Amino acid sequence: MKKKKGEYGYIPYRRKQVIIRTIIYFAISFTLFLVGLFVTGTNANILTIVAVLGMLPSSKSMVEAIMFIKARESSKDIINIISSAASDRQIAYELFLTAYSKNFPLTAVTVSDTTVYAFTEHETCEVDAASKHIKDILSQNQISCDVHVSRDLDSFLSILANWSDPTQSKMDNITENESESDSLHKDFVKSEEEILKIIMAISL
Repeated sequence: MKKKKGEYGYIPYRRKQVIIRTIIYFAISFTLFLVGLFVTGTNANILTIVAVLGMLPSSKSMVEAIMFIKARESSKDIINIISSAASDRQIAYELFLTAYSKNFPLTAVTVSDTTVYAFTEHETCEVDAASKHIKDILSQNQISCDVHVSRDLDSFLSILANWSDPTQSKMDNITENESESDSLHKDFVKSEEEILKIIMAISL
């Protein structure tokens, strides 16, 4: 079954895809080289040039495959616990954020107004560095957010359980114009979606 980024199971699904693609790319390049060598009796032929050029996307695909092999999967039991508490809230699951010197495996990420909450079950994830990395990326996109990355599952579940709609207090004051109230809610939802999209964009 096809999996999208932010869905549980995306990492193993995408890992398999990338590995198969990498094998095919290299197989095509080596086949072209051998065919050219067999037909002409020398490697100085047009198929050798095509094979060499084909190594560029092959190598790029191999780097991506290595990253997915390194990527940490999340526990299905923990994902089920979080999704049960999440109700209809927007949550991105099983993200593997990449940076220049470190990688950050996150089990779940959600956004409330201008605050990002993330939970990681992985001991290798440096939560402070992950928080700073996400905040820096959002800042580069002209978005100012508080970011909290934690290994405390109970705390994350408590945030979900005690979730308050950031639009509600403003919407409560809008009693005469229903369309204005609906517009306000949609703007907040759109903003949260955009923040999640940016975070997913820096993930494998």
